Amino acid sequence: TTSDDPCTSTADADQQRCLNRRIGENDVDLNRTYQELVRVMREDPAAVAELRGRQRDWLARRDAECRGGVQRGTTWAPGVADCLAERSTARTRELQAELERRRP
Repeated sequence: TTSDDPCTSTADADQQRCLNRRIGENDVDLNRTYQELVRVMREDPAAVAELRGRQRDWLARRDAECRGGVQRGTTWAPGVADCLAERSTARTRELQAELERRRP
């Protein structure tokens, strides 16, 4: 019998679906905080550009750290998703602190 939960399947396509779903759930606060910070900084385009660069660099580091060592043919997505979520939570706190410093 097959499960409707792609996270329990060892098929790579299911694991990718599992990961994508978990990323979507886990990154809601991160994305909302980032967008709010961009909105608050909108009067300073150079600062927004610098923030975007820092965020791209952070995403690349997060993904490299969490996706390393993935074993295909296993249920790898939940572990990767947990790693991504931990780092996203920490990054959200950093962005929230920056947002608080920049709010009028």
